[in-house]
Amino acid sequence: MFVLKLQPPRTKVKIKGTGLSASFAESIPPTLWHCDLANHQGFVLSVQEEGTEWALKQRSNAGHQTIIAHFRHKEAAADAYQALQHSLTRREWLSHGIARAIGMTMAIMLTIGIVILLFASLFGGGKTPATLSGADLPSGLRKPTELQHGVPQSADDILQLPSP
Repeated sequence: MFVLKLQPPRTKVKIKGTGLSASFAESIPPTLWHCDLANHQGFVLSVQEEGTEWALKQRSNAGHQTIIAHFRHKEAAADAYQALQHSLTRREWLSHGIARAIGMTMAIMLTIGIVILLFASLFGGGKTPATLSGADLPSGLRKPTELQHGVPQSADDILQLPSP
């Protein structure tokens, strides 16, 4: 029997609103980093070697570089980079996913409306009792012009077979 032991993620990233928070447990020292995505519309993350350590860096569109965290091993820095990248791209897909869901809901509602109209025109024939001629009436019904409006009538009188 094999036992699979899962390790907790070494880097935890959470996006709430426009804030990005990340905790790097394997960084030197362990670091908690926060970034306001509303103020950082475009930036580049990179992993670069600095002597015997590896640095996770953020570079702004203006070219200013900020070191987010230092790591002893390249794998730990790469894991932190991938966790940030995954969270940022997932956030982008979620925002597109919401728009896509709204669009799909509207398309489904429009399709249902068209189907209802098609069934109504096919099976209803588009004819109301006021537009039916005597030849179009189903057997057992009299012409609507013979009905007396505003006068109570029994259903037996209205549905009786026409006399030949």
